[in-house]
Amino acid sequence: TVSANLGYEDLIEILQTEKKRESVSITFPEGSTLADIASLLERNDVCEQKAFYEALEHGDFSDYAFIGEIPETENRLHKMEGYLFPDTYDFYVRSAATSAVYRFLDNFQEKVCDNTALMTAMKAKKLTLDELVNLASMIQKEDDSSSDIDKVSRVFWNRLESDGFPKLQMDSTQDYVKKYKVTDTDVANAYNTY
Repeated sequence: TVSANLGYEDLIEILQTEKKRESVSITFPEGSTLADIASLLERNDVCEQKAFYEALEHGDFSDYAFIGEIPETENRLHKMEGYLFPDTYDFYVRSAATSAVYRFLDNFQEKVCDNTALMTAMKAKKLTLDELVNLASMIQKEDDSSSDIDKVSRVFWNRLESDGFPKLQMDSTQDYVKKYKVTDTDVANAYNTY
């Protein structure tokens, strides 16, 4: 940041002598919740958890078409849960929380929405993007090892497509509600797949 009334010589001197901003690289593993992400950002001095949640809640991210597709569901805990793509990111230390959110959303756009094969498969299954994100999250949380993820997915899809087995019965949804210590029974019931 420089003053608007600086002359060229002063500007050049500042540009040559100012230290580069400190940055940090953070890996967010698959299955990271918003709480996990916010905690890692704060622990690495990128931004405070509270500021991160406020940016998610009140920031204008309408530039991303997929944000408009996320349903405004009454019993949903966090609208953007699942949309912050797990990956390794470089952040400036002491950044604006909104900048951090943009980094995640840019990556989601690139890795998910711009992935033609994934979008084609999603449409073939007649899923919305939100359903895809939720289902992928549940499957991933059901088996963190990823060694049996194909089997878990197969069981999951068999249950979804079966008329005789109308319930998913997944522990991951209950575990999610427990992690956030939800006391509202309507919200807890919305996440009950049993």
